[in-house]
Amino acid sequence: MSKGFISTLTRMKLILLILGALMFNKVIICKANAPMIVLGETEEKHSGGIGYQGKETLSSKDLKDVYDMAKNISHSKGSIIKSKEGDFEYRRSLVRKISLATKSEALKKWIKSLQRYDKYTVEALQELEYLVHQYETASDFVKLGGLELILSLINNEDPSLASTALSVLSAALQGNPPVQKYAEEIKISDYLTKVLRKGPPTVLSSALFTLSSYLRNNEKSQINFFRMGGLTILADILTSSGGSLKSKLKVIDLLNDLAIEIYDNLDVVDQAHTRQLQRVFYDGFKNTKICEEIPTFFKYSDYTVYEKVVIAMNSLHHVCLKDFKKKHVIDSIERLAYLCIPNVKLVWLYPNDLEIQMNICDALQTLLDNVMSTKFLIKTEL
Repeated sequence: MSKGFISTLTRMKLILLILGALMFNKVIICKANAPMIVLGETEEKHSGGIGYQGKETLSSKDLKDVYDMAKNISHSKGSIIKSKEGDFEYRRSLVRKISLATKSEALKKWIKSLQRYDKYTVEALQELEYLVHQYETASDFVKLGGLELILSLINNEDPSLASTALSVLSAALQGNPPVQKYAEEIKISDYLTKVLRKGPPTVLSSALFTLSSYLRNNEKSQINFFRMGGLTILADILTSSGGSLKSKLKVIDLLNDLAIEIYDNLDVVDQAHTRQLQRVFYDGFKNTKICEEIPTFFKYSDYTVYEKVVIAMNSLHHVCLKDFKKKHVIDSIERLAYLCIPNVKLVWLYPNDLEIQMNICDALQTLLDNVMSTKFLIKTEL
């Protein structure tokens, strides 16, 4: 990574450090010819490069740079009025504006450095992941062509580099509709499905999180993903004999989240669109073994797994009811329900974790109500 990018990040650290001190009235801004000021030790607040430990020596030029930037974007149109310095909302707004400005500057340096030197490191990608968590910075990232640059890395032969690149994409996509829309336009699904089908196991978990960040609250992309056979890909991961439990549980979590959005968070305004999404989701389950496979996770003696499986089965009963009503599945549910009886609670692996017990027992009661014609009462006095 170029020296320019590193220096930009260093400048960003200095600016935010000074502003943090200003927030608590611990720094007096000096004139350009003032002597050097040594700040006291500061605790590290973020592992992504913002915040650091030790004593930092700042020159008068450093302080003047911060002061000039603050003047340029302050509410007072050119100067920091003393009476406003004590106003919390003013200071918070000022810090946010300078933070965004410095992040945007660092992002531009990062993109230029990549385009010039074509060198990538895990550390540099981690810095970028921190930058694009910000909504506005992620949008700038897209405008600068950053999404295409990172997509070229997700199939890198170095698993660490590929996983970190996927984490950058996740940070940019999560809860950011404009970025999700652009990702749809450049067909990010094609890149992700390639990793999900052929990527190494160590990268799979990161790819699933990126897929979740892309699909959540993104109905158009959900429909396209289902139509292109995306659920078959998820089913293959779920039924793979060599796959990790971590990746399989991420698939179950994603299916649960999607089912909740599609069936529970209904769009009452555009019901035709909602029905279309439900139909495509339902059709996507055909010729897969998702509904058969999910109940098999009751074989694990892990109550965190139980909780995820039971909650997902509740969400998916709309499309999996036929399989969930099978006798061996009902038997598994009722065996687990037995653990919710008060005088049996001592068999729990985590007897003091009342929250997870209650979550499982409540979800089991709902599940049995959903799959059985008559109610099977579960007592939950834990």
